[in-house]
Amino acid sequence: MSVFTFRAEVESTGTGEFGVYSSRFGDGYSQDIPAGIRNERQKWSVSVSGRGPYIREVLAFLRAERGQPFQWMAPNTTVLGWYNCKRYSQSDQGGDYWTLTMDFEQAGAP
Repeated sequence: MSVFTFRAEVESTGTGEFGVYSSRFGDGYSQDIPAGIRNERQKWSVSVSGRGPYIREVLAFLRAERGQPFQWMAPNTTVLGWYNCKRYSQSDQGGDYWTLTMDFEQAGAP
């Protein structure tokens, strides 16, 4: 069980979406019900900045996980959740200072 412990930038942003089943009827009536017990999915854009060796450490973590779920504590939460990272981008800020932006998507426990 791997835990993402690297410090994220404060401007990390997240979105949440609830999975629901919807039925629409001809008279304008509609009914929505939750799609399962855990029907909320969160996605976060997480950024980490630092010198080259630190960013390579973060990249090594991501590459070791290979898109598989790991644990991470999202902002404004108090418990670890399961997330995966299938996409990231890196930006050279100059002077061996980098910003790594990762897309974390909530996942089920492996």
